[in-house]
Amino acid sequence: MLPLAAAAYSSNPQKCLSTLYKDAQMKRLTSVICDITLIDKCSGFTAVNHDDKAIIISFR
Repeated sequence: MLPLAAAAYSSNPQKCLSTLYKDAQMKRLTSVICDITLIDKCSGFTAVNHDDKAIIISFR
């Protein structure tokens, strides 16, 4: 779980997914400003792990 959470901090989570899983494909990366000061960003991504037939949702 920790590597997937760490991947949410990356600007390219596919690199992290590719090192963790043989056949995982990132579908969408979303980042939005989520603080009243307009500084902090909340980010998340969705991916599919075809080998395990799993949907991955990770966010920070």
